[in-house]
Amino acid sequence: MNDQPDARLVRYTPETYEGSAFHTALLEQYRIYVQSAENTSARRIATNHYLLAVNTALVVLLGGMFAAGFGNLLTWMTLPPGVGIAVSILWHSLLTSYKTMNDLKFQVIHEMEEHLPAALYQYEWELNKSRVRGAYKPVTDVERAIPILFAVLHSGVVGVLIILLIPTVLGA
Repeated sequence: MNDQPDARLVRYTPETYEGSAFHTALLEQYRIYVQSAENTSARRIATNHYLLAVNTALVVLLGGMFAAGFGNLLTWMTLPPGVGIAVSILWHSLLTSYKTMNDLKFQVIHEMEEHLPAALYQYEWELNKSRVRGAYKPVTDVERAIPILFAVLHSGVVGVLIILLIPTVLGA
């Protein structure tokens, strides 16, 4: 444990802080910061729900277009999966951003815990690593595979549509 916190993280000491509530203020800032990390995770989950619904709607739209007879219009039939590919790329990028943001937040939390009576998050992480023995995959790493799977699905649909519809377009 480092006795002196990084001056960029803790700018005051109990002696230089105005008033006598240094430890109370530090604990309150820690609590607020942990809540901000939880809020980031909640936003990530809401983003997942929304973009999963968008991707699902695009697949349903494509099926509806095909059932409604748009099947011979290559441009219209490739539009939903084309949008789906773009949405999937955006989704993956957002998840990567959320992961980076939370990784940084937890680095700060772990450093703050060095100056608190208990280091609960650090201890939990160490227990997790010691018990799982390499099999643990962070949830964000697993969930980032979902938009990749949707992008592959949409790309496959575009490929199949092009193969099936090229003879129609060429007038064969």
